[in-house]
Amino acid sequence: MNVQLQNWPVYQPFTITQLFGENPQEYLVYGYPGHNGLDVISPMDDILAAAPGTVVIASMDQTGYGNLVKLDHGGWYSYYAHLSRIDVSTGQAISPGQRVGSMGWTGNVRDANGQRTPAATHLHFEIRIPGTGAPGFKSGAVDPLPYLQLIGNSAAAQALTAAQPAALPAEDEPAGRQAMVITEYVNARTEPSTVSVETVVGHLPELLVLQVIKTRKIGSDVWACLDAGERLWCAFCVSGIQYLKWC
Repeated sequence: MNVQLQNWPVYQPFTITQLFGENPQEYLVYGYPGHNGLDVISPMDDILAAAPGTVVIASMDQTGYGNLVKLDHGGWYSYYAHLSRIDVSTGQAISPGQRVGSMGWTGNVRDANGQRTPAATHLHFEIRIPGTGAPGFKSGAVDPLPYLQLIGNSAAAQALTAAQPAALPAEDEPAGRQAMVITEYVNARTEPSTVSVETVVGHLPELLVLQVIKTRKIGSDVWACLDAGERLWCAFCVSGIQYLKWC
C-alpha cells in the first residue's frame, strides 16, 4: 500500500513534543508499549489534512482522543485528535492541506503538571495501515515521522511502504556485509532501541552504503550494528518499516 503524505498536519513553525513509542511507562497502564502517534504544537491552531481523503469520523471520541477527525486515504488512515473544534463532516471529500479543525486539549490530555488545562493544547497525529503496524500498539498504528519526512520524495515514500521486513535470524549473527539506506535517512543510535531520542547521535542519509558488523533481532525488530565495539546501531527493520537493504 502506497502511503504518501503531501504536507504536515500543522503550519510551521512547529515543535514535536512526543514521538511514536516514547514514554512507555505512561502507556503500559493502557496496554500499549508506548505513545501511539506523534504530538505536535504550533503557534497557529489550524489542523490540516496530510493527504487527500474522505472523512469517516468527525465527532467527540470517548476513548481519550476527544474531538477526533479520521480520514480514509484509500485503505490507510490518518487521525487528528484532541481538537478544540471540528470543521468537516462525515463523508466529506478532503483535499491535502485543507483545514479539518483547530488544535485543542479535549480528551485525555495533561499539562506538564498533570492537570487538564489549556497548557496541554496539542495535536495528536496518527497513521494507521491495517494489516501492518508496530507490535503491541493500536491496530495498524505506525510511526508517522518517517512518512512526514518523505514529503516531496514520492520514490522514497514508495520504497518505504513497499518494503517488507528483512528475513534475518532470531539471534545475534555476524554479518560482515554492506547495506544501503533506502529511506530519506535513518537515525544512528548508541543502542538498539527507539525508547528514547537521547540515544540518537546522528543521521545516515538515503543511498548511503554501510558496513554492517552484525545484526540483532529484538522481538520483531531487526537492528544493524555498525561498530565492532557495539557503540553505533541503526534500524534495519523496526515497527514494520524497512530502513536498510542488503547490497
